[in-house]
Amino acid sequence: MGLRFWRAFLAATLTAATLSLCAASLPAQAITPLSDSTNGIGGSASNGSDAIGSTRAVGEATLAQLAGGGSGAIERGHVQAALVAAQARLEPDTAVWTDGPGDEVPGSSARFSVAFDNGRGSPSGLPDSFGTRVAILTVSGTGYAGTVATLAGELSSCALPPGIATAAALLAAVGSNMACPSLPITTPPVSAITSLWAWGNSVDPAVDARGRGQSGMLPAAIAQFAADHGLSTVYLSVPWASDQGAIAPWLSDSVDALHARGIRVAALGGDASWLATPGLVAQWVTAARAAADFDAVQLDVEPWAGVVDPDFSAITPQFLDLLSAARTAAGPLPLGIDLPWWLTTKQFGAQSVFGALIGGVDSVAIVAFSDHAAGPDGIVALASPTVALASAAGRDFTVGVETDSPQVAGGSQYTFFDEGPATLEAESAAVRDAFGSVPGYAGVTVEHLLAWTALIG
Repeated sequence: MGLRFWRAFLAATLTAATLSLCAASLPAQAITPLSDSTNGIGGSASNGSDAIGSTRAVGEATLAQLAGGGSGAIERGHVQAALVAAQARLEPDTAVWTDGPGDEVPGSSARFSVAFDNGRGSPSGLPDSFGTRVAILTVSGTGYAGTVATLAGELSSCALPPGIATAAALLAAVGSNMACPSLPITTPPVSAITSLWAWGNSVDPAVDARGRGQSGMLPAAIAQFAADHGLSTVYLSVPWASDQGAIAPWLSDSVDALHARGIRVAALGGDASWLATPGLVAQWVTAARAAADFDAVQLDVEPWAGVVDPDFSAITPQFLDLLSAARTAAGPLPLGIDLPWWLTTKQFGAQSVFGALIGGVDSVAIVAFSDHAAGPDGIVALASPTVALASAAGRDFTVGVETDSPQVAGGSQYTFFDEGPATLEAESAAVRDAFGSVPGYAGVTVEHLLAWTALIG
């Protein structure tokens, strides 16, 4: 039903309903408004609150009109007459409301019910169709909404909690104090996503060759996005020689903006070429620490990327040397690393490559990209062996998911790009359900900020 109908109906109903077939009258001063109770005023129309808000002014004007006339009861016939008068002012395509007894549940926006304080909504003119209070209830938005008015000049317009779906129930719930029934307090679910990778920057490439010019990576934008999604950690992309040029103030401003929101920031970066020269990672870490007040270091080094058959007997010792150099350069900062789930299937001596590498770090982001949590190829199954190893080693861990395009991800089955943000949240929650009680679990990490922003639209 349209809001205009609800306004017109309440205006006409509450005005005409004050007419009476009874002869008694009240003095004008007793009919002025004594109180006004509202519930759900000023919100969106999702639970009828917008419609209710519009009735408040209408109700106050209606009650003011009572001061000029006398009445002793509200009668159903005049409520019905008010409906006809209201409908006459509506557009032709407006659904015609159907009246119902006070104990009837309106089944759609085309139905309403009316109840009195001493009757059950009998046909007009019968004794129990009169009352000194009237309740009118209808479907509004996603729930029910109603108004109770008294001859004494009191008005309560309410959004209704579950369980109050008839005018009679509304009248009983409002009671003699005319207070709206309390709406249940609902707490929005806490997202299972706790962190994200933030690749790129907003630096003008015309000013600095390392710049990407991405507006979504402005310091304020990064901080706002992270805060809006309740994140605790951001892995922030740090280019080479980050303490020089226009990158340095961008990094400092970004870290400061995130810290102002209470969000932890790790310097994110890496290059496969560093394995051959571990001193390079030390230079990168040292520059990052000079550029901004980071809380941690997060390495993303992938020497296996694009290699058909990586030689882990050679890669792993080099990687361990790199981690040693990074830890020394990081000083007191915790050292984390991004590692794919399948490294548990690659051996290095008596243990897996994954098991060997996590020995050199404090935490790990487990890359287990899939567009669903359950099943043999789902996130939970892929990540489970690495989760077990990380937890047994006493390492904190997150589970990483992808939101970038299928072209970037390597296929639609590896990303939530086609599934959308609701599925991302739901499947991340399923990952939390699976691993939330495992020691070391620290949430789900999303790859990456700009792709996630695009996914939300």
